[in-house]
Amino acid sequence: MKRIALSLAALVLAVGSGPQMSPPVTGFSKLHTAAGDTAVVGTQREVRPGEVLFGTTLVQPDLAMLSRRVTGRVHGIDPQLSPLTPLRRATLSMPNRFGLTLSAKTYCAKSRPLSDDERRSGPAVVSVKGRSRGPVNFDAEASFCLIDETGDGTFERAFIMGARGRDVAHDVPITPIGYTRLQNLTLPNRYLRLEYAGTGSVFGPVIRYKSNIDGVDKEAALFVYDDKGVLQLVDARKGIRGNTYPKVLDLGLVQITLLARDPETAAITYRVDRTFAFREVQINVSDGAYTTTYY
Repeated sequence: MKRIALSLAALVLAVGSGPQMSPPVTGFSKLHTAAGDTAVVGTQREVRPGEVLFGTTLVQPDLAMLSRRVTGRVHGIDPQLSPLTPLRRATLSMPNRFGLTLSAKTYCAKSRPLSDDERRSGPAVVSVKGRSRGPVNFDAEASFCLIDETGDGTFERAFIMGARGRDVAHDVPITPIGYTRLQNLTLPNRYLRLEYAGTGSVFGPVIRYKSNIDGVDKEAALFVYDDKGVLQLVDARKGIRGNTYPKVLDLGLVQITLLARDPETAAITYRVDRTFAFREVQINVSDGAYTTTYY
């Protein structure tokens, strides 16, 4: 993401003669946690290691779904956008500089890998024995973005986020295509939960956040947007030393009080002090070799 951001910043500085550059994307509609069941506040429960205390589904605040597949190409590349492709609302930097009004809406698909031929697509491409030969015009991964210029529910233009050269960095007209906005859509295959991880070697009971996004179940490092829009890091896990109870655990989004631990079964009894609320979050999950961020 940092490499893309830097290349987009370079595009802004390069605006001048030649084709109109694409508006740089500065952010996407962020994930929210769904509001939890307030009835659980004050209740006491018991869980054993590996069990879930409680959780919440995740909400996508602003998606667009196309009425049909996008026909035609964008700078020679098939964007591969269909009615099954969710497009996230994008925030543009200085949209009026690119001829867009405040009513214009931009949505972008999840980035995808480009083939070698796709990366070399664009002007000045020479085909040799069916293979494209020319400059590399795009990053290894790129995101296709669609623009609704007037906010009338129809996309009229498209650009590629991940373009490297001036000749392919501008937006192009497409055959107009309608779309439907889905706001505050609860995503059943994306959720966040609080799990009892067991007893650590140094700490007593350890509580951690786990996320499941598109079938990937992993421990989650969280960032929560505060009331001023600033990201605040939330500990992925917290524990207590020894067996002193009661013990309050403030986990950023939620809060619980540990009341007791059974030394034989390791089961803990806890009270819910604060459940999930509708909050903007950023979720980072690590696979050891790399970290994936979900906004």
